[in-house]
Amino acid sequence: MKRFQLIAAAVLGAVALVIILGTAGLEFWSGISPGPRFMPILVGTAILVLSALYMYEVNQHATDAAIDFPTGSDGRRIIFIALAIIAFALIAVPLGIIVAAFVFILVTLLLILRQPLLPSLLASIVTIGVIYSIFVAWLDLRLPVGIFGI
Repeated sequence: MKRFQLIAAAVLGAVALVIILGTAGLEFWSGISPGPRFMPILVGTAILVLSALYMYEVNQHATDAAIDFPTGSDGRRIIFIALAIIAFALIAVPLGIIVAAFVFILVTLLLILRQPLLPSLLASIVTIGVIYSIFVAWLDLRLPVGIFGI
């Protein structure tokens, strides 16, 4: 288990380095506001620090116990959520990000997590409203709109 945790921390550290080094050609600061490299540097640095702290924690306290992978319905739920994420990536451009995110949230809540219909619809609508408000209305980002034009 300890070796698996150290590998996971090393992979997270590698992802952080890819984020940091992959944005090397971008501006960190642009005039009076943050540039396109500002957020990747913050996120990459945070991931790098957290992975180092996780490695330290594992070396200090972890034991070599057997890995306890989820089985049964928990294992199936993880597989279905991974498949839903892949499906979201495939339908995001043709349907548009907003519609694809709505479908993803609704399918995840209803079919995978088995939540009631009304709260699932409400959560999906509120989440999509927040996403639309922040990225489209406030930040004026052009998200893929797909066939629905949303």
